[in-house]
Amino acid sequence: MANRHPLSIHHAIPGRIRLGIEPLRGRAAETERIAALVRALPGIRAARASASAASLIVEFDPRTTQDELLGRLGGVAELFRWGVHELECLPPSCSIPAGGHGPPRAALKLLETAARANSASRTLAAGHADLKLVIPGVLAGFGLLRLLTGRGGPTPHWIVFLMYGLDSFAVLNQAAIRRFLEPPPAAAPGG
Repeated sequence: MANRHPLSIHHAIPGRIRLGIEPLRGRAAETERIAALVRALPGIRAARASASAASLIVEFDPRTTQDELLGRLGGVAELFRWGVHELECLPPSCSIPAGGHGPPRAALKLLETAARANSASRTLAAGHADLKLVIPGVLAGFGLLRLLTGRGGPTPHWIVFLMYGLDSFAVLNQAAIRRFLEPPPAAAPGG
């Protein structure tokens, strides 16, 4: 059955959205070209594309509303060329609130607090650590502490904390992990 909507929102949180772009499935060159065009838009921090998953992940300034972001993406002529002019939100993972309002005030305050805590942790660690390392480390460390001390209680089992720590590290540090796993560039012949 053909997809009536070539563009769909698969997941959205402030500062990050994953779009499904079905017409680009299997078209690696076009998908990467669109990602590069999206990266050049104002307020975009990163854009990654996957032709095999027919998706585009966009990381942007969390102060930008989803409507503003979609408006900017609408300005990418290459997307329109591929028929991306209708939008479908796939429930339940789509988090567009009814009425088109932004996230609740409490969520914005939580994000602001996390950004300030992240900035403070970078300052304290002289730029070598931030919450992307601290939070997973605390979760995994607490799991290991529970394993070693054999202490139980009302909190989840030690393996849950360890799994959350490792999973959150992998999710929050995807770009650094990819760079680490990439093979080193080949030396130039004769050099």
